Amino acid sequence: MKHIILYLIAFCAVTQVMAQKLSTATPTYDCGQVLFRTPVTTKFVLKNKSSKQVSIKKVETSCGCATAIASQTKVAGGKELVVDATYDAKQLGHFQKEIWIYEEGQRMPLVLTVKGVVVDEVQDFSGSYPYTLGGISTDLNEIEFDDVSKGSQPTQTMHIRNTTGSTIEPVVMHLPDYLEANVSPTRLRPNQAGEITFMLLSSQLRDMGLTQTSLYLGKKPGDKISADKELQVSAILTPAFPTKDQAIIANAPQLELSKTVIKKSEMHGKPEKLKTDITLKNIGKQELVISALQMFTAGMNVSLSKSKIAPGESAKLKITVNNNTVKQLKQRPRILMITNDPQQPKVIIEVQE
Repeated sequence: MKHIILYLIAFCAVTQVMAQKLSTATPTYDCGQVLFRTPVTTKFVLKNKSSKQVSIKKVETSCGCATAIASQTKVAGGKELVVDATYDAKQLGHFQKEIWIYEEGQRMPLVLTVKGVVVDEVQDFSGSYPYTLGGISTDLNEIEFDDVSKGSQPTQTMHIRNTTGSTIEPVVMHLPDYLEANVSPTRLRPNQAGEITFMLLSSQLRDMGLTQTSLYLGKKPGDKISADKELQVSAILTPAFPTKDQAIIANAPQLELSKTVIKKSEMHGKPEKLKTDITLKNIGKQELVISALQMFTAGMNVSLSKSKIAPGESAKLKITVNNNTVKQLKQRPRILMITNDPQQPKVIIEVQE
């Protein structure tokens, strides 16, 4: 009987949530930097997704420092209403305030969130924006998370500027489950600057070595995917060695490479297909294992004569570069190796002109 009662309670709660008729594409608005004692107002557009009229019973906020007003109390089926939310900015530091919209006949409200940081002086990014993604100027055209330990949550920031003639609402599309992105502020007026903070959830990465994905930067929610909006993200998950004991390290495998930078001018073969070799030698005292050998970009082929190298022995890494393909790439051509050498768990070989 207890299980049946619990099931009925859970079912009723789910039914309440599912029965909500109002929805919004942007439930959270990030105001970015807000000047101290300068109230900031934002608009939330809500839509009645049902075919029947919805009545707003009440609108509440999580504290007296925030106010919210709905443009109307009754919304016809398929129509929209606007909620104006204002924060008084009377306290320095980060803030996050909630607005609760209650429909007639519903116990659970639709929750909207306003957040940002109150400052005594707005600090703008002083760098340049050499790249353009989907019409938005950016300081980066790729994001890299290097030397990531399993379980960590490193972040990277990309600065953006709206160089269009209208207000935009930048959105990062095609996020995998191991990445989060926060755009601040949520909306950018013409020529206004902002930033996107990317967080890597490394516990969601399955394999050691390189994981790559393509994200897309749109001007508004629901924007279409296209090649000019592509942002490549790379993460390198490196193995964690349990000790820093020098005696143990002295008896570990040790990798020695003949070179870590490949110059095209020093490679041989046809101009469109360049070739070279790199020697890997184990100068340590235990077997050296190359557990991953990956390329950051297309346009290259690699082959390793053996992945397990006994102490004192060597292996050959053969590299072929398709010059026509590499010349068209946005990213730098590189090769990644993951090893069991505690001093070099990650090795990157660069291909340069």
